[in-house]
Amino acid sequence: MEKEKAVSVNVRAEMEKLSPEQLKAVKEQTDLEVNLLQDSLNNIRTATARLEIATSALHDLSLRPQGKKMLVPLTASLYVPGTLHDAHQVLVDVGTGYFIEKTMPQAKDYCERKISLLKSNFDQLVEVASKKKSIADEAGAVLQAKVKQLAATTSQGFWTKIAATSSRQLFLLGLTTVNQSQKSIHTIVANMAQLFSYTACRQLSQMFLAVIFFHGSEYILAVGIHGKSNVTLKSLLISKNYLLAMVFSLVEYCVEIILFPGLKEHRWVSNLGLAMVIIGEIIRKMAIITAGKSFTHLIRTHASEHHRLITNGVYRVVRHPGYCGFFIWSVGTQIMLCNPVSTIAFALVVWRFFAQRIPYEEYFLRQFFGPQYEEYGRRIPSGVPFVK
Repeated sequence: MEKEKAVSVNVRAEMEKLSPEQLKAVKEQTDLEVNLLQDSLNNIRTATARLEIATSALHDLSLRPQGKKMLVPLTASLYVPGTLHDAHQVLVDVGTGYFIEKTMPQAKDYCERKISLLKSNFDQLVEVASKKKSIADEAGAVLQAKVKQLAATTSQGFWTKIAATSSRQLFLLGLTTVNQSQKSIHTIVANMAQLFSYTACRQLSQMFLAVIFFHGSEYILAVGIHGKSNVTLKSLLISKNYLLAMVFSLVEYCVEIILFPGLKEHRWVSNLGLAMVIIGEIIRKMAIITAGKSFTHLIRTHASEHHRLITNGVYRVVRHPGYCGFFIWSVGTQIMLCNPVSTIAFALVVWRFFAQRIPYEEYFLRQFFGPQYEEYGRRIPSGVPFVK
């Protein structure tokens, strides 16, 4: 303890010799190193947790008999059926894409050794990060003291200069300040005028009405088809990620209409987006009404007496008209706002979501309806581009 205090005193003494600019550089560099160390600690925590999960999975796997039926994960949300062949031999991921075959005891020993090594490294990094943090705090304290001292000296010189300044100079200084304030107010007013222009009011009102109608009608149809007791607020289809995406699109719109107002004046592009919103809305609502009780917002994993294969109406054209309609609707909202970044982002994110969801859903549909769905799936496209 006494040694640490002596080191701290020596560090502070050395820092007292540095200029404010040098102290600022030292603090920024040390803060950066602390952040990097913190990231490393988080990575070690994650790796340790994964190895502990792997150890638990190995123990659970060793208790299962040969020939046991199980679901094998291909992705975080996609599982396929499989059969346990030999629980005494496993493949161990040793990193960089390499796998080594090991016996069950060897695999458990490998995981335990890795966990011990990571915990040892974690303790060492915690000690280093603590020392770096102390140095950063010390540099910040010394820098703050020097800045206060410099401010006091500057203040004295400022008031001395003011006392020597003529009234004419003060008058000119006041006129300059007023002129700068007028320019700032003019800029703010101009930006507000862009935000409340006819184009902005039209496009934003169309966007808000489209969103309100979409989610409100989803909930009303769900209540009408399944009954209020079987419907929750999840039927509004509003999630945290969805809200973040919408907020991002509105931020993009506000920034672009201030910096590039001409970008929002392409009336034909906005009208094209409005048409896509209407078409997507019609397709999705036709899908819900046609399917009736067979349509749910959550994927069915068990057969139900109300669940039947729908192949009439809009389902004669596409297998998943609900997904098709939502894809067109979501991209259309951003084209309607003339948001180039959000248009691309919405298209990619929504397409990726359905590209993962459709195979998972159709796995259960094949379980429920067998050859009937196989034949239907071969004839009719999915309705989402590039998803078979």
